[in-house]
Amino acid sequence: MDSLQTKERKYYVYRFLNKDNIIIYAGRTIDLYKRFLQHNHLNNNISKIEYIECDSEAEMAWKEIYLLMKILTISKYFFIITI
Repeated sequence: MDSLQTKERKYYVYRFLNKDNIIIYAGRTIDLYKRFLQHNHLNNNISKIEYIECDSEAEMAWKEIYLLMKILTISKYFFIITI
């Protein structure tokens, strides 16, 4: 058992911002780089990525909900993103 290497999982809540510092997308992931690549439809508009590292999946989930609720309460516009 000692020879088995366990990779510690990382959890992130992130947001993509454009050149005007407007949030264009927010979410959660265990792989920031892969998630960035998956949003290739937004890549030309992303000028900054901000993220928070979380200790657990549960913490990641509630921090994402908090971030999204904060965005919705200060935003004047709602966007529907279809994937």
